[in-house]
Amino acid sequence: MKFGLLATISAIALLSSGAADASIISTGTTAASFVVFQTPNAGNMVGSAAQPFAQSGSGNIITLNQLGSDNTFGAGADASFQSGNGNQASVSQSGIGSSIVLQQTGDSNGLSGGVVSSIAQSATDSSIKIVQNGSGNGFKVTQSGTKTMLALNQTGMTNMALLSQAGTNLKMTIDQNGSNNMIQADQSGIDNTLNALQTGIGHTMLINQSGNLNQIQASQSGTGQFASLSQSGSQNTILGSQSGSNNQAYVTQTSNGNIASYTQSGTGNIARIRQ
Repeated sequence: MKFGLLATISAIALLSSGAADASIISTGTTAASFVVFQTPNAGNMVGSAAQPFAQSGSGNIITLNQLGSDNTFGAGADASFQSGNGNQASVSQSGIGSSIVLQQTGDSNGLSGGVVSSIAQSATDSSIKIVQNGSGNGFKVTQSGTKTMLALNQTGMTNMALLSQAGTNLKMTIDQNGSNNMIQADQSGIDNTLNALQTGIGHTMLINQSGNLNQIQASQSGTGQFASLSQSGSQNTILGSQSGSNNQAYVTQTSNGNIASYTQSGTGNIARIRQ
């Protein structure tokens, strides 16, 4: 077992023996804590050999717990890092072949002092990538299943993403660019795909997708859009676009082979689709 303590930075690393590896670089004027626990399975890693995980600034907090084989935290040329002040993340992995890449730039991402950022992954061959650039952006991600992929990109201020996946061959891509946007997405089943984009200010998107071979592509721009999208069954599709301000869309699809499409522009429009 390795145990490393940097009293000045208040960085703590707990690593098990075996192939597990961790490399930590912390700089800043205020205490930053880093807690790692890895079981003695082959391939566990924090950062990478070429580019270790790094924290820069003050008040950065990372808590990591990896279980299983071939798990990584940051990978590739751009290994995970936090830059700025008050960034925090709690990461937990279990399973085989999982990979999480986290990059935060700015201040108070993970909503430091409020909602704590969190990633939990329990799966085989899964991958999560979180990229934040700005301040006050928050997320909570849970992924469980086989061969699933989730990507979140947040740019701007005080955006929130609450994401959950459980199933097989699921794909979710979320992009938030602006301020005060919120998305909550839950996806389960087999071979489902979800792509959501929010640009602008004050949007809300609620998505629930289950079943097999379903697809949702939704976008919001402008100000104050609201969308509630739900579908189950098999081979259903929702295609939605909102621009302007204060528009609302409600879509519910069940059964098989349905296609729902809506486009809203202007102000104060309401669309309802149920089939």
